[in-house]
Amino acid sequence: MKSLQVEYNIKPEVQVAVRGLTVEFRVSRGILRAVDNVDLDIYRGEVLGLAGESGCGKSVLAHALLNLVDPNGYIKSGKVIFDGKIDVLSLPEDELRRFRWEKAAIVFQGAQNALNPVIRVSEHFFDTFFAHSKGDKKRSKSEIISRARKLLEQVRLDSDRVLRLFQHEMSGGMKQRTITALALLLSPEFLILDEPTSSLDVLTQKYILKLLRDLHEQTGITMLFITHDLACLAEIADRIAMMYLASIVEIAPVDEIFYNPRHPYTKILLDSIPSREKDINEIKPLPGPIPDPINPPPGCKFHPRCPHAMPICKKVRPKLVDVGGGHLVACHLYGGAKE
Repeated sequence: MKSLQVEYNIKPEVQVAVRGLTVEFRVSRGILRAVDNVDLDIYRGEVLGLAGESGCGKSVLAHALLNLVDPNGYIKSGKVIFDGKIDVLSLPEDELRRFRWEKAAIVFQGAQNALNPVIRVSEHFFDTFFAHSKGDKKRSKSEIISRARKLLEQVRLDSDRVLRLFQHEMSGGMKQRTITALALLLSPEFLILDEPTSSLDVLTQKYILKLLRDLHEQTGITMLFITHDLACLAEIADRIAMMYLASIVEIAPVDEIFYNPRHPYTKILLDSIPSREKDINEIKPLPGPIPDPINPPPGCKFHPRCPHAMPICKKVRPKLVDVGGGHLVACHLYGGAKE
């Protein structure tokens, strides 16, 4: 444990430390780098928002934290250190299986696809417990159901009714809450929420966000909340990490992101969001086309669309630098370069 903290400079308050993580996929046109040498700290007990345009690599990064990659992909390099002592990417398969629900769990994107359509909700709880618990096979089904009922009630569902249902008998909001309860079955310390409100109507989104805030206050669980909707993060996140074309370009407290953004991408993205306080003529889309992710621009990947681009931006990739108060920015406007 001590050697890891020294080697990777991991602070005790960091729950999940990502160092140099790179994930690639083999596609018909070549190699697509979906996560590019990412460094990220997720602090114990915080809600970290991960935002960016669709396709920037948010979900791939989140899945890689649990060593989950699609068959045509692979983790090329990097480390994911949990609690300063668990090297997630080096865990044997049996230990990794237990880690995934006992220490860290995920609510996958698309609630309608996350539940098996041919078994009842109660069977999902049984299967999850026996697949991921620490070999405690003597626990009776009645004990598991008792735990499931408490969790379902915690997410404000009628547990007796829901446990008997198949997934097609539930609304989108019910499925989302059921999956959240399932993710909490083994009391993990870290919960990944991958676009948990994307397929829901506005009223249900608000309900889910309030529910997640309440859960966080009650349990103190560390959360990574992934979305392309910055308005959601304004309601729940403590800090926000902005991702662009496989790289983290800015990390800051939520108020700093909204009221004092530093990276040109963050500024332009915020300017493109409609608001009651803005004149409609002030709303502008991001300039230029999205670069080809298989052949990204050299240097700073945002430089072809950036109004502040300098000659160095086309040649040297900027690294994250602290511009004060834990506000990190990867931009040559603030110094620092990464070869």
